[in-house]
Amino acid sequence: MRAQKRQQKSGVYAGSFDPLTVGHLWMIEQGVRLFDRLTVAVGVNPDKKYSFPIEDRLNMLQETTRQFPNVSVTSFSNRYLIHYAQHIGATHILRGIRTESDYEFERTMRNINGDLDSAICTVF
Repeated sequence: MRAQKRQQKSGVYAGSFDPLTVGHLWMIEQGVRLFDRLTVAVGVNPDKKYSFPIEDRLNMLQETTRQFPNVSVTSFSNRYLIHYAQHIGATHILRGIRTESDYEFERTMRNINGDLDSAICTVF
C-alpha cells in the first residue's frame, strides 16, 4: 500500500499594513503555525490614501518576518484577493477579526469567495 502524499497548505494573509501593527504580527505568527507556506501580501488600492509608501510597508514586513523561513512578502493590485490567491496557488485565505462587524463582513466575503472558488478555504 502506497502512502498518500500530503498536499501542502499554503495561506495568503493580505492587508494594507498601513501601519504594520502588533495585531498583524500576531496573525502572521498564527499563519506560520497553520500553513507550510504563508504569503503576506500588501494590497494596493489606488483609491485609498496611505500613510506609508508601498516600498516602506513591504520593507517593514520583510524585516519583521525574516525570522520565519516559510513566509514571503509581496504586493498585489487591481484584482480581488480570491483571484490573487488562485494566482499564487494558495489553498487558504487568512483573515483577522476584531469586532462583530468584522465577522459579518468576513462571513459575507467568505461566501462570495466560496462561490468564486470553493477549493480555497477562508480561515478566521
